[in-house]
Amino acid sequence: MKNYSLLSRYRSQLFGLSIIGIMIFHYFENVLGYLKSGTAFEIAFCFNKFIGSIGVEIFLFLSGMGLYFSLSKNYNLKQFYKKRFVRVLVPYLLYGCIAWFVIDIILKKLSFYKYIHDLSLLSFWTNGVKTIWFIALIIPMYIAFPLIFEMVNSKKGFLKTVVVCLAIAFVCVCSNQSAPKSFGKIEIAFNRIPIFIIGTYFGRLAFEKQKIKKSHLPWLFMGIPIKLFFAFSSIFNFGSPLLLKFQSHFSRYINSYYSVGLIFLCILIFENIKIKPIDKLLCLAGSVSLELYIVHVTIRSMVILLKAPIYHLPVYLVTMIVSVLIAIILHIASNKIIAIFNPPQKI
Repeated sequence: MKNYSLLSRYRSQLFGLSIIGIMIFHYFENVLGYLKSGTAFEIAFCFNKFIGSIGVEIFLFLSGMGLYFSLSKNYNLKQFYKKRFVRVLVPYLLYGCIAWFVIDIILKKLSFYKYIHDLSLLSFWTNGVKTIWFIALIIPMYIAFPLIFEMVNSKKGFLKTVVVCLAIAFVCVCSNQSAPKSFGKIEIAFNRIPIFIIGTYFGRLAFEKQKIKKSHLPWLFMGIPIKLFFAFSSIFNFGSPLLLKFQSHFSRYINSYYSVGLIFLCILIFENIKIKPIDKLLCLAGSVSLELYIVHVTIRSMVILLKAPIYHLPVYLVTMIVSVLIAIILHIASNKIIAIFNPPQKI
């Protein structure tokens, strides 16, 4: 690997891997939730231990990196906010108003107030409704991003990034100890803020095309053996109670460090193994990753509410195919609307 600009070169493929990983994780999560034994259960158990929801960490890492590029190329906060919010809110509102209506009004028979509460995404912060929690997190991250940008760009930006991430982790662990029920509703978002910030810092390294030195490699890949150690200790139960307690408190952060190693491992593979059909598939998935995430999680919720056996692979494959088709349509429709708000710049 020559320099960190490889992160930018393979950004689409990595986004594709992350959203595909998330969809696979949700299937195995369904299997673990409904089955207690069997081959499918064993495969799901192993996937959950070694991969799990790591696609979310990769998604957030890449999001932070992409925002760094966006603001570096044009430091105009008004245009930055307009472009970012239009990009995420247009597909969300275009599809979300229908999806939440189906989920809340038709399937759950809830009130119109509850529908508005969910559509606004405030229900995640107040009640822990996790269906589309990623959008609920990314919006405040957009708002705070100029501050994060200035931090990683400042003198001793690396040290400040590390300190801030550790401080956030400390606050999260303390919050979980003092108010586990309340914090448990939103920990899925708060515990993942550090990987977004780390992605922003790597965005700086990629934008400046800084060289990947040999001394960097142990730090870049160290998350992989750390994760494997904890995974095997959990499976074979050879860890001490203190070790298991540590893992339970810091599992999100172990996964975050693990995700960095996996990202660079995937880049190594992309650099040395060229398979065009797979590359095109990943790029396609990456190009509609936001829409696919929004559609996938809501379609999955609908299927579960309809009490369909979503843990059966054929049923889940149908939901995935439907999600992909709707996501592509949503992507095309959203781009046409986005072009009205953010018309292409004339050269």
